[in-house]
Amino acid sequence: MTHLETPRLLLRAFETTDFDDVHIYAKDPEVTRYQSWGPNDENDTHAFLRRSKDSFRPPDGADLEFAIVEKASSKVIGGCGIHCRRKEFREYEIGWTLNRSWWRRGFGTEAASALIDYAFSSANAHRLYALVDPENVGSIALSEKLGFVLEGRQHEDTLIRGEWRDALIFARLSP
Repeated sequence: MTHLETPRLLLRAFETTDFDDVHIYAKDPEVTRYQSWGPNDENDTHAFLRRSKDSFRPPDGADLEFAIVEKASSKVIGGCGIHCRRKEFREYEIGWTLNRSWWRRGFGTEAASALIDYAFSSANAHRLYALVDPENVGSIALSEKLGFVLEGRQHEDTLIRGEWRDALIFARLSP
């Protein structure tokens, strides 16, 4: 099983035993505010954990969801993933979500940086992109910090709780 390590984090496949930690952030309306999913009820979180576990097949997996585990506490503090959108062009969408108790402490940067390295080296990605809500200033700042470049805006791209939302496209090419 593939896992990634950073000084403070372990990125690994989600496990069904992660339910309590995952559900804390997955049910939080502030965390899921800009997501097309959530806030989760218990059934939603159980279903996510099953799907994530069943589809985790690195390095050939087209959709890989990693649990972000803070090593010192062994708590799952979020998740991040890559999803192959155009296999023939080696293009992957990247995303991340963190429990808000862990925001603004560098954990998002640390986890996403490890995932980017994995995508370019092991998954052989040519292009990574992130779709970010224009009001999500935290993810915009993180995308820019990670070296992603704003390429454009997709208008009314995502339906979030009955409201059509735009998405900013941030992308980065393989080094």
